[in-house]
Amino acid sequence: MNKKHNLYLFILLFAMSLTSCDLSYEKMLEEYNDCFGFAEGTESVNGLDDESFKESLMIPLEAYNIEFNTVFSICAPEGGSETVYNWTVLYCPKGKTKDESKQVYSTREKVLKFKPSDSVYVEGSIFYLQLAVSTERGTSNDSAWLMIGKVE
Repeated sequence: MNKKHNLYLFILLFAMSLTSCDLSYEKMLEEYNDCFGFAEGTESVNGLDDESFKESLMIPLEAYNIEFNTVFSICAPEGGSETVYNWTVLYCPKGKTKDESKQVYSTREKVLKFKPSDSVYVEGSIFYLQLAVSTERGTSNDSAWLMIGKVE
């Protein structure tokens, strides 16, 4: 009986090892993050020192549509070690201009990751995105609109 029991246990363990699932922390985190959409703006545009650099293309598009439950992510152009990035997101209530809007988010990271707060902003909300990149040669500025689209 003991040999038979050990054989069943071996077969069971062998079968489990063939069909085991990956329960690592990284895998669980990846599966969790897959539940949320990411609207990628762009990879890093031309660096500030490139001949083809255009200040007006630091943020490639004039407007971005993002879904309600989505993180908007965009990368600033590559600069040197002394480069200072300043992203600012302004909320523009309906009927107001960008000059009448209020700042809701800012970061000094090279990559902006912005998710409108579910409890405050609704479908149809509009944001104004500003980027200022400062180097020893001066400051370059660009901007774009972020519009919250339909939830599907």
